[in-house]
Amino acid sequence: MKTTRTITPEALRSMATGKLLDLWETTSGMKYKPELSVVRGWLLDELEIRNPTGFTAWLDQKVPKDEELRRFITKNSICYNCLKFGKGCPGTSPEPWTGCIYRKTK
Repeated sequence: MKTTRTITPEALRSMATGKLLDLWETTSGMKYKPELSVVRGWLLDELEIRNPTGFTAWLDQKVPKDEELRRFITKNSICYNCLKFGKGCPGTSPEPWTGCIYRKTK
């Protein structure tokens, strides 16, 4: 017998951010179904609530790529406008850290 898990916005709220990003990445390669679009929308909504700055920085890319969302959601906000972020520098995770000797901005 096949079991089906139900994903709801309420269920997503209780999940760890890493798990939400795992689900996002899993759904990225799936064949399109209307239900899949709804679930992916819920995932994006929850990730935006958790890190609006990182989410907006991801959307501000010329072409936001699914596989880059994790990098923007989990990194320090000082990295988002750095010219080296994603181009040889993976960024830093500790949010309280406010300085970076490698940081380069316009």
